[in-house]
Amino acid sequence: VPPGLKRKFAAQNFGMFDESVWRQERQRGIDQVRRDITFFAYGSDIDPESVALAKENAKKLSLENRGNFIKQDWKETKPNTEIQTKKFDIIISNPPYITKNEMKTLEKDVKKYEPKRALYGGNDGLNEYRNLSKTLYYWNILSPNGKIFLEMGKGQENDIKKIFEAFGFKFQKYFKDLNGIIRVIEFTK
Repeated sequence: VPPGLKRKFAAQNFGMFDESVWRQERQRGIDQVRRDITFFAYGSDIDPESVALAKENAKKLSLENRGNFIKQDWKETKPNTEIQTKKFDIIISNPPYITKNEMKTLEKDVKKYEPKRALYGGNDGLNEYRNLSKTLYYWNILSPNGKIFLEMGKGQENDIKKIFEAFGFKFQKYFKDLNGIIRVIEFTK
């Protein structure tokens, strides 16, 4: 976790990048957000404690006026009243994507500190992608030129692509992690 910020779960980390790179990019991002007066973001989580912690971290970074954090479950039939009438240019999600078999082999620290609902995506790891694609379609909160970025587990890209395309979203591209594994998929309307 970056210096001065808190995390809810001990297993949270930013291990994809060297720590010095993370620190430098984090500061660059914070500086850019502070300069960009048109920037406003919403963060959501189903866990009220996580929402409160995100608000606390935003305040420590002097970014509390650049966004809001709300309790939201993508399985609800309607969005939180604060976002009901909004259109978003970018939606980023890291839904639970661990399969039933993968849950059995998770590292002890992950099992100990991460809540199961933050990890387990159903037998095939795709339950939350099914929920999210349906919800984003029916809530219609993505702007006409908006983009969706979803993190995923290894080897899930083709299934997630099919799930979102079934609701009319258009696949754009994949992004790989430092090990060359596809970890993020991008869609548009």
